[in-house]
Amino acid sequence: AGHTAPPQPTNAARARVRRNDRIFNETQAFRDFWAKMQRHASYRIHVDTPALVRSCIERINNRPVPKAVIVVEKGEFVVTEYTIELLSAAGDSCKLRISVQDTLGNSSQNTHTFRVRADLAKDLKDERLRGYKIMQIGGDDEVATVLFDNGKTLEQHAPILFQSEQGQRPSERTQLAPQEHYPVFNLIDRAAKATGLTRPTLNEIFRQLNQRTKQNIFANPEGFAGLFIGEINNVLADHIAERIEFVITPAPTEWGHDLEDLFPVEKEFAQRELVTASSAGLYDQVQIDSQVEERFVRDRLNDDNRVLFYFKFPAAFKIDFPRIIGNYNPDWGVARWDDGQILLELVRETKGGEELARLQFPHEKRKIICAQKYFKAVGIDYRVISDAKPDWWRSAEDLPEQLGLL
Repeated sequence: AGHTAPPQPTNAARARVRRNDRIFNETQAFRDFWAKMQRHASYRIHVDTPALVRSCIERINNRPVPKAVIVVEKGEFVVTEYTIELLSAAGDSCKLRISVQDTLGNSSQNTHTFRVRADLAKDLKDERLRGYKIMQIGGDDEVATVLFDNGKTLEQHAPILFQSEQGQRPSERTQLAPQEHYPVFNLIDRAAKATGLTRPTLNEIFRQLNQRTKQNIFANPEGFAGLFIGEINNVLADHIAERIEFVITPAPTEWGHDLEDLFPVEKEFAQRELVTASSAGLYDQVQIDSQVEERFVRDRLNDDNRVLFYFKFPAAFKIDFPRIIGNYNPDWGVARWDDGQILLELVRETKGGEELARLQFPHEKRKIICAQKYFKAVGIDYRVISDAKPDWWRSAEDLPEQLGLL
């Protein structure tokens, strides 16, 4: 009782890709490329406080504050507790025990075997497990670990516990007329905790807002606070991306990645995510996440005999950017001969287009701006491209028309 049947496999067709050891072990250019990638770069941020304040004021003054709405919901309030335990791991698979218990007294406990890139939310058909997609399985026996895409690491004898309030279904919902004024909390204290800015800076931003905007704090305090904090964080993230500087520093002890861990002899992927690689591929098949990437591999990388090697950066490889920007996982590493004499070391980010202003999410643009500066510091050419670009290998510095886009 209380146990559910194991989920149906979402994609039974899986394939192993095998590493090209001629490139991995015998190609000095591959080792040289990674020697640069392993260089330790620290960053410095130069904050221009007056400019930051001006930008925040302009953004907040030009954003509408949502009107207050009072909604009363009645129903059972259920909290569900999840426990995820790692029982064993071997190669690219692991056995997890997932226990579920809610405040109504319902409970279940099931054991499943998952492979790398398995998404627990999809496989178990439970949206409350969103974020628990397996990105990496490492070690075995007592030192096994599982890394999820939400950044959490599961170890044996150290289960992950969390509670969820999702899935509530109120039995009654009523909307009331809002009041004209509401009690106002300490906005500056809340904003200081949420943004990391000092109280004097936040006070200055609020003080210089126009009177019409400031009056909204009384009509809808929560809505105003959300707007105030959200816009400040957006401006701050843009400000940092525009002013960040990377500096190569001596690497601390045990810093860097083990290439055998990043690029094991074999990996396993869903068959539908793979395309065949040319002899220049680090693996005999390449994982792709979109049609843009598929066309880039097929029409550019595979069809270019000047490409010495190429690979997709594994998900475990992250470049540290400030927390408000978010860490960055590049797309492609490539080495290509130019006129048969000069070897170009390239990192390419594949998008549907090259204009950053058209990217769907602002954080994508910020990461790319930071990446441009990071790779310039480590000495590797970086560029955002689309699969339609025949000159994908050329440096952005050689393309003046790109400067207004990036």
